[in-house]
Amino acid sequence: MEKMNSFLKVIECIEKVAAEEPKLMIAVVGKSASGKDTVAKRIAEIFAAELEVTCATRAKREGETNGKEHIFINNEYFDALKEDGCFAALHSYINDEGHLVQFGTLRPNFDVNPIHIVVVDEGGAEHLKEDAAKNGYCVKTLKVYADYEKRKARMLARGGMSLELFEHREKINAGIDSYETDWFLDNN
Repeated sequence: MEKMNSFLKVIECIEKVAAEEPKLMIAVVGKSASGKDTVAKRIAEIFAAELEVTCATRAKREGETNGKEHIFINNEYFDALKEDGCFAALHSYINDEGHLVQFGTLRPNFDVNPIHIVVVDEGGAEHLKEDAAKNGYCVKTLKVYADYEKRKARMLARGGMSLELFEHREKINAGIDSYETDWFLDNN
């Protein structure tokens, strides 16, 4: 297992890399309800960084706001952006109704801000690393960890999620356990 860091240690690590890298993307990964979004938002506040919001073609869920959790667009517009090479990371799947659902992280605009933060899965983090190598920026990964019981309690407290759906997400997120990152935050 990776060495767990405190939040302050993660901030120190980011400060050090940001001083050396003029274009930095931090990819935050972790299981459902580990605290990824909260950690990403806090880091963005501390560094006045650009918090990226991924594009998604799935339907907006109750309580979600367009532009906050995702930028909700249709598949046709998503495909046009993809064709134009706008995405740094892509992910897709077929949902239970048999429809294509796509997610994409737009390529960061470092003219706007030298530090960008995005919450992605491990596949998205790897796509970002590939894009960074081609387009001259640095990607560092941060895995946010919280134990099973803590995450289950958080998820169920949010409402709108059954225990069955949480268990389904656990299976989907299983690969994150072995994914090696630059930094590892214990968020219990």
